[in-house]
Amino acid sequence: MHRTHMLRLIVSLAAAIGMVHAAIAQTPPVKPGGNVPLVVAQNNADTQNDQQDSSDTEDQNFTVSPDAEQALYDLYGGKRWKDKRLSEYLDHTTGYVIPLFEKRFKENGKDKLLALAVISDRKDDWGCSTCAPPIGGAVFVKHHGKWVVESRNKIMLQTGGYGQIGDIHLVRIAKDKLGVSITTTSGNMGDFSVWETILVPYHGLLSDALDVGIPESPSESACENPLPRQIVNVRFEQTAGSTYFDAIATTGYNDGSCEDYIRRVETAHYSLQNGKYKLISRVRHAKEFKFPQTPSK
Repeated sequence: MHRTHMLRLIVSLAAAIGMVHAAIAQTPPVKPGGNVPLVVAQNNADTQNDQQDSSDTEDQNFTVSPDAEQALYDLYGGKRWKDKRLSEYLDHTTGYVIPLFEKRFKENGKDKLLALAVISDRKDDWGCSTCAPPIGGAVFVKHHGKWVVESRNKIMLQTGGYGQIGDIHLVRIAKDKLGVSITTTSGNMGDFSVWETILVPYHGLLSDALDVGIPESPSESACENPLPRQIVNVRFEQTAGSTYFDAIATTGYNDGSCEDYIRRVETAHYSLQNGKYKLISRVRHAKEFKFPQTPSK
């Protein structure tokens, strides 16, 4: 072989060997018994919005949009959110972020925004009539002209029934602090359950601090003879030596049937400790009622 051809062949072989070495260096290591990772480019707009599993203890100091709906998307990283915890509530680990509630208010002279969202399998609602969706959200505060997260919880509770979330409003839980009350009623055929949940912003976490409710039971209009009204009510009382108010919860319901039931009433006293309301005392009353039944023909 001519010397010039031999030199060209050697140079070509060296270049080819160099390319193989470079490719091997860039290939991710394979665990024993494993497969080579497959990387797939995702161009779908929805999958680009999917966010990886994340914690609610992340750095709070990132800015969000002053618009409540967009602030929620900023919090979750898009209109879809991925988190392994969603498998406890949904059919998948990815769900759509659907704005649920917003309220602007002032606290200690600061402008604040409460924004809550439902996480759903569906894009425009939260599913079947009997589904209770997971709810998350945050309290944002205006700081030096920008909106930042003050407290958050991307999944704080699961509530609702028959495709509905109940009444949501702010409640005063301390002299200079507001919380959130969510009241939900669900049931059918005259029997209903009622629950009131209190959310408390506490050390950067918007937590489900208290759940008070009654089981599914006959409502006041469920029977031929009017029954006592179902009651679920949480009020707050200032106590000496405590920054946060104590919660006084009263419940009342009719346990039994229209002809034979026990009226059960309870008053419970709670104190906020480490972001959760702890039971201090409880008083219960029960009274039995009987109505004459219609004679059978």
